[in-house]
Amino acid sequence: IKMVKIEEVTIHSLIEAQARKTPQAIALSFDDQNLTFQQLDEFANQLAHRLIEQGVSAEEPIGLLLERSPEMIIGILAILKVGAAYVPLEPSHPPERICYQVQDAQLKIVLTLTSCDSIANELDSEILYLDQFDTCKNDYSVIKPDVTTTNSNLAYVIYTSGSTGTPKGVAVAHRSVVNLLTWMQRTINLNETDVVLFKTPFSFDVSVWQIFWPLMVGARMQIAKSEGEKDVDYLKQIIKDSKVTVCHFGPAALSVFLSVEEIHACGSLRHILTGGESLSLEIKERFYRTLPNTELHHLYGPTETTVDVSYRRCSPLEVYSVEPIGRPIANTQLYILDSKQKPLICTTH
Repeated sequence: IKMVKIEEVTIHSLIEAQARKTPQAIALSFDDQNLTFQQLDEFANQLAHRLIEQGVSAEEPIGLLLERSPEMIIGILAILKVGAAYVPLEPSHPPERICYQVQDAQLKIVLTLTSCDSIANELDSEILYLDQFDTCKNDYSVIKPDVTTTNSNLAYVIYTSGSTGTPKGVAVAHRSVVNLLTWMQRTINLNETDVVLFKTPFSFDVSVWQIFWPLMVGARMQIAKSEGEKDVDYLKQIIKDSKVTVCHFGPAALSVFLSVEEIHACGSLRHILTGGESLSLEIKERFYRTLPNTELHHLYGPTETTVDVSYRRCSPLEVYSVEPIGRPIANTQLYILDSKQKPLICTTH
């Protein structure tokens, strides 16, 4: 990153650089399907040219109505390559929520598969079926499209859960994601032997690092099947079979995962990242008894602040009834306020 102007560093430029470095390495796996970094980059370039043909413009929001799959990753990269922003639409969500997101974000184009046809037909958008595009993709160039994108361009718009009212779209630029990923790599240091499990629904911001972090450093992304994140026995098996080294669990989900029979079969795990809710001492102590050779990382941050803003590397030697949220990540400030919302302390990293 230091070798180029910072305004030129975008999410996809980091992944393109990795594709040039390790073109034949496996970028992602799903069931019995593998894509190399070169294949992933070229497929995304072909789709990007198709989007340009449809008149997609810079920072235009483009919908993705997809379950976890290689097509999802190709679609995301293609959207970024044309300077647009991806908007996750979960097929499992109620149709009225999906329709609201499409209308609110003013999505002119939605990428999907014919398996989602029943939902797609209800949307007031132009629909591009990726499985149909696959039959004609060779009509499009595998060379990167000539599009200038800076890190101030929007990368994605993720809608909040709407638990306190109508869901709202949170728009995030490349620079914020690049800052997060660069900090994560400097702090945890993945390498080309690592396997990162992508199991979070992509409508949640935790999916952002599960998608982009491994692809930017040459690690392999192992994609979990749709709804697989809810089945701890499936997760144990895929971690074992795919030799997953890095994955994420919220504290409650981590507690359930630690109770799985023969959890020692997940000995490949080097790092587990957790966050999103309080991490109790009971869960942390059980973690170290169950997976003593795995590091536990506690992160915190709302969607509006680009996934995570604070971090703490946990230790079995430190005892807190509730694990602290840690210190700010790079280029971030945290404020501690009193009961009247006035600053007491500001910490900066």
